Amino acid sequence: MEVTTFTKIATRIQQAWEQAKAAFRFHEEKVIIKSLKHIQASVTSLEQKYENIHVKTTESNTEMTRKLNEIQATTTRNHKAIERTAKEAPKTYADIIKASVTDTKEKEIAEIRARQRQQRDALRQERSKYEVTLTTKQATDEIKEQIMTMPAKEITERCQQAVEKASIPGIKLQGINKLAGGIRVRCMTEEQAKALHAVNWGEAFEGIKTHEPNHGIVINGMPIDDLDLEDPKTIRLLEVANNFPPGTITKVTYLRRKDKQRSSKTKHCSIVIYFNNPHMANRCLTNGCYINYHFYQPIRFTPQFQVMQCFNCCEYGHRAANCKRKSRCGKCAGKHNTKECDSTTVQCVHCKDPHEAWRHECPAWIAEKCRLEELRDRSPDLFTV
Repeated sequence: MEVTTFTKIATRIQQAWEQAKAAFRFHEEKVIIKSLKHIQASVTSLEQKYENIHVKTTESNTEMTRKLNEIQATTTRNHKAIERTAKEAPKTYADIIKASVTDTKEKEIAEIRARQRQQRDALRQERSKYEVTLTTKQATDEIKEQIMTMPAKEITERCQQAVEKASIPGIKLQGINKLAGGIRVRCMTEEQAKALHAVNWGEAFEGIKTHEPNHGIVINGMPIDDLDLEDPKTIRLLEVANNFPPGTITKVTYLRRKDKQRSSKTKHCSIVIYFNNPHMANRCLTNGCYINYHFYQPIRFTPQFQVMQCFNCCEYGHRAANCKRKSRCGKCAGKHNTKECDSTTVQCVHCKDPHEAWRHECPAWIAEKCRLEELRDRSPDLFTV
């Protein structure tokens, strides 16, 4: 073979090899690019799955946190309830017996106090037969101050002079008792006490006179337009409509304070009619009464059976004006007046719970209300004459 021929063959082989290398290189790049695309798609898919997992994990964590908070709040409430129950409940048989004995003693004490109050009421009613109460409601402030500062002996002597001027023989006043709004005069017999109602007590102190108790009846469900309580003729109209003697009715007022400031939506109200004669009040309770030609069946007005609490000592049954006990705070149970309290602690003076002494949810207030309701149920429907 000639060299030239051999050279040509070698050149062609070289060209073919170069072409083969170029083809292989192109095919390799295509494969690599395709692989890279597959890798990129996988990475994108993984990123999307990660995002989905992250969202679900966040939602799960939020829901779990909420449930944990609910469980914690429920556990806290249950724990407090268990602590309160454990604190209040007797823990041993001895504690149960002790609590039972304590309840029995409290009931016995309550019964003893109730009997004592009944005895005091009976004694007070018996004493009232020999007493006459004088009111200073129409007296001047100077006369009221004079009576409060004057010795009891001098007041008795001046009242005795008024009795003698009335020409009522055989009456010797024993003494007096100063009241928040008047004087109570005491004599020897019931007959003498009745005779003292004819005395002109203005001879002793100008403006004082015999206190005549009022007997109130309550009328519920009266249309507000049927009676004008501001009209001075209203009392006389009621007396004429029911055939009462002039001067029998002393006052007519609303039963509740909210009725005085009624809104335009208020259609009915409750009123109290006061009589100076128990016979007329009983007649009205028995036969009913008429207001603007409407018949009503009244009931006896019994304010003595409403809860009365002293704002000086926080006890029940009397008012601060007549209280002779030491001050007790109705807010913190301290030994000071409620108006002077600057404590941030709230404690009931009766049950020691964290509330003011006048709250209606207080066990002591509820017990007093139940006691008065029981007395009211036992009381007669008519006035005692």
